[in-house]
Amino acid sequence: MNNPETTHGVTSSEPQAASQLVMAASQLGLDSTALGGALSSRVMIGESDQLNLKHGLSDLDQLNDAFEQLRQYSKQLGRVVTAAVAFPFDPAKPGTITIPKLVFRSAENRTATIYQNVGSKANADGIEVLAEKILRIASELDPHPAPVITKRIDRPDRGHWAEMIEEALSLIARRRLRKIVLSRSAIFEPAHGVSASEAFVRLHRYYPSASSYLFGNYAGASPELVLSIDRGRITSRPLAGTRRKGLTEQLRESEKDTREHAIVVQGITEALSQFSSDIEHPNEPSVLTFGPVQHLMTTITGTVNEGLNPLAVLAMIAPTAAVAGDPKALSVQEIIRLEDSPRDLYAGIVGTIDSSGDADLHLALRNVRFIRHQAEIRTGVGIVAGSDAHSEFAETEAKIDSVTAALS
Repeated sequence: MNNPETTHGVTSSEPQAASQLVMAASQLGLDSTALGGALSSRVMIGESDQLNLKHGLSDLDQLNDAFEQLRQYSKQLGRVVTAAVAFPFDPAKPGTITIPKLVFRSAENRTATIYQNVGSKANADGIEVLAEKILRIASELDPHPAPVITKRIDRPDRGHWAEMIEEALSLIARRRLRKIVLSRSAIFEPAHGVSASEAFVRLHRYYPSASSYLFGNYAGASPELVLSIDRGRITSRPLAGTRRKGLTEQLRESEKDTREHAIVVQGITEALSQFSSDIEHPNEPSVLTFGPVQHLMTTITGTVNEGLNPLAVLAMIAPTAAVAGDPKALSVQEIIRLEDSPRDLYAGIVGTIDSSGDADLHLALRNVRFIRHQAEIRTGVGIVAGSDAHSEFAETEAKIDSVTAALS
């Protein structure tokens, strides 16, 4: 490995894949948070500070205070500070913003190691030695973990699912809702000794063009970008409307799927228009293939003032109609009432923001959660007028297959 070049708390070295860095940290007994994409990745280790947002995305003052704290840390260090962000599906539930001590950012054939020794837990002792050790171990690894799940151990309850769909369609028929997204879980037996780190590696390798993520006991590969802000350029890439792979024309011509997709695009466009006067998107959606399924996708773009609080923008968007419904607030209430268990981070938000206002935030979909010696995969479908319980059940199974394909 080449000697790293050091500049103002940032070192640059040979590139290391996110999967290698995650497994290197795991070998050292360290927890990591990761976001890996086709062009760049970030692996974050340690904790300089954690900002706990008691009211999640529902308290704008708290979100503004958190972003201001990030900006103060940036002034303290004299450079941009990056933070990992995790918000559950329910916008009123607590979220976290974590400022890691170490950020490994890989892009353009280099890996930058960023030291962020700020905040309530700041302690620089041995941090550079630790970073060098992680990079050395990562350079010697070519991780190909064994399957992380073995057999499925749940018994899908089609009767209860049909009852949920019937009640959702009743709400839509009475014009209380235009759309609602309902989800269900599949339970698997995990392989002995595996964790979310191994699941992240397998998902990252299986879906290299997706945004793979590792947050706590969740690992996933998200196909859906909620919000990107890059030097004032704003992008959202919602998905809605799904068919099995190979049924492209059926998907494009489906009135039900195009209507469902249009509801999502409309909601995000209206939310972003509160921050930008030039929001635009194509008239027709494209088709994105993700494993055994494909989705209608629209890319929405615009510009905002640099330095805008990305959390304020996120609060207007999330949860989107792609995972909640329309109208948003009532959809969330009905989901909480109808579903068997809280979604927690599933269908929430994972990603990063920084003190300059840049953001890379994704829906926490296509994931596995390790809990109580079990591996849970949860998937959802959008219900609109004309939805059918049998076909929607099949869609959840297809989405479950898109995760198990990478893990088994």
